[in-house]
Amino acid sequence: MYLFAQHGYGKSDKIESGLRAGLIRGIVLSPRFERRSTLESFIWDLRAEFGEQVTMIFDPQFYAAALPDARAGRLVEYPYFAVGLTFADFKPSQIREYVASVTAYQAGLLVDRLVAPTVFIEEVNSRWSQIALSLAQEAIEVAEKASTLDTLLIPIVIDEAILKRRDDLDELLEEMTSWKVRGFLVTVRCTDTRYPALLSESQVANFMYFVYVLADRNQFEVVCTHSDFIGLLLQATGAFATTTGWHATQRQFSLKAFEAPMRGGQARERYSSAALLNSILVIPELSKAVDLQLGPRIVAATPYDEAIARDPGNAAWPTAQACLHHWAVLSRLIGELAAIDSTRDRVELVEQWVANALNEYRTIGQRGVEFEETTGPRNLERWQRALQSFKEEVLR
Repeated sequence: MYLFAQHGYGKSDKIESGLRAGLIRGIVLSPRFERRSTLESFIWDLRAEFGEQVTMIFDPQFYAAALPDARAGRLVEYPYFAVGLTFADFKPSQIREYVASVTAYQAGLLVDRLVAPTVFIEEVNSRWSQIALSLAQEAIEVAEKASTLDTLLIPIVIDEAILKRRDDLDELLEEMTSWKVRGFLVTVRCTDTRYPALLSESQVANFMYFVYVLADRNQFEVVCTHSDFIGLLLQATGAFATTTGWHATQRQFSLKAFEAPMRGGQARERYSSAALLNSILVIPELSKAVDLQLGPRIVAATPYDEAIARDPGNAAWPTAQACLHHWAVLSRLIGELAAIDSTRDRVELVEQWVANALNEYRTIGQRGVEFEETTGPRNLERWQRALQSFKEEVLR
């Protein structure tokens, strides 16, 4: 069980620093944010410095080719990418070409997994869903001929609405579990673009179930992208790795990133708290807690947060430092889960974390610290019910 970096815009040296400090074990690369030559050099440099200590996965982000009017960014520089694909562009011969092009490009990179092309699935019983399955099946045939099935990950990019319907998930799982591949790269689109996004109790429980069936019951390698704190629940149910980054757009997946840019101010600084299982605002939330001598109830005590934990109102908190702190918090919690063999015991440990976090929110709130809706316990309350539901339905 590992924490991977979710690559994105503004990487500077964050990923190298995270690897050197042992905070992350791998990276999911996003070509949309890097020139082809820059990304290829970056991969070479990482392999030269870290060797087999880093797991690198190249996500071709092919699904963007079939999004209407998508802002594809640097993807247009990559030889496998096309723009503005429609249903008519996925005839069997074209599907073979897309798979061949995507896999051929990755064969020239020093990456550890082969990721197939896919399209975004909004509904399980849809034309796009059938296209995604056809792309996967073609990729499996190609990998089988090339003897690369042991490195093949099938990407699954789905809308969060699918997580509401267990029958749809079971239908998808029935197909997926029949494939002889290494595993899956799972991405869930959130419609709530606020960070952290809100999922319902049933969606969280079904997400855990989805990962559990693939990873625990069927022993596939499952990497869940853009999963941040909710990744702890997915790690508990068997995920091989979960990813997160330094901006909200790398911590949860939204198609808003592919739409026209929206004007807005600079994001407010956040502090990630293991005790609260959330990233709260430095100003005013952390600052108010410190003023009320409640800092010890929130502070995660990583090598990166001493100054800001002491004086949030005046300490510098650059993005790179906040990112390393965030990774340190998550990797520490994931390390605790990784030390436990039993799925039930891991789930119960996360249950205890959530219960403790809810108690901390109540205590701190009673002492006068007010949290905004997204930085408060709204997700935790749903996670608590989802964990109990998962235990009762799946681990009974």
